Amino acid sequence: MDLPLFEHDLQADGLLEPTRLFAPTRAPWRAVMCFFQEVIDKFGDNPHATMTNVYGGRPMYETQRLGERVAFFYPGLGAPAAVSSMEEAVAMGCRSFIAVGGAGSLVPELTLGHAVVVDCAIRDEGTSYHYMAPSRTVAPDPGATAALVAALRQRGVPFLVGGTWTTDAIFRETAQLAPPGRRGLPDGRDGSGGVLRGRQVPTGAGRATAVCR
Repeated sequence: MDLPLFEHDLQADGLLEPTRLFAPTRAPWRAVMCFFQEVIDKFGDNPHATMTNVYGGRPMYETQRLGERVAFFYPGLGAPAAVSSMEEAVAMGCRSFIAVGGAGSLVPELTLGHAVVVDCAIRDEGTSYHYMAPSRTVAPDPGATAALVAALRQRGVPFLVGGTWTTDAIFRETAQLAPPGRRGLPDGRDGSGGVLRGRQVPTGAGRATAVCR
């Protein structure tokens, strides 16, 4: 089928390149993309810089964990906003990412507050196709997923490991289309994983994975 979404020129520079728009700020190598605005509001007391591309400007905060600098910021809802924020964060200096957010559930027993470590996503949104060649699914870095699992186990946090179904049309999900075995239903945020691959951030450092609650 001849669809513009499947036409890609992944090796060429974009007309608007983030590195030409956003100056490096010596941002921390590690960054948390937190989709819970209330958490950002509670703990964000040390601004590092202002991210200018989403909603007219939002702060990137910085903290210290285990002797390492860590950035955290609210990326905006939906894949286009989240990916734009991630592009700017990469241009500022961030390289290793983890995303933490909420999602609807396709499994009745997964109620509010259950943690799910995402190990794959069905690509039913559009943003990721501008960073990665078309495919039905995408998976995060296995090492990052294993690190998340180990950290949750160490802290005694109950969790499940499962896939998500990324979509841009939450009101057009039907029982017939619902993928079997999928745990969560985010709103297209898994497009962010394609940024690191599309930007050729080294695999060992450029890790994007997610926890949904």
